[in-house]
Amino acid sequence: MNSISGKIPESEVPEFVGQVKDIFNDFLAEHGVERDDLGNHEPADPLDEDDHDYSVVIYGSQYDEIAGSVKSMLENWDLIE
Repeated sequence: MNSISGKIPESEVPEFVGQVKDIFNDFLAEHGVERDDLGNHEPADPLDEDDHDYSVVIYGSQYDEIAGSVKSMLENWDLIE
């Protein structure tokens, strides 16, 4: 597990945000929420290995929306610039 002292390095922000998104995704999948339940009808990206795992509920623009919200929260808490 990574430990944080001070700000999260800019190079680590995408990984950190992705791990937070994975928490939401796992929660939804464990509770039986599927891709279609969220109304996400974007085509799967054949180059994205996560898209081959149909337990992935959050992807595409929904992923980007959640990632943006998490990043904004981290900025508001002064954990990233």
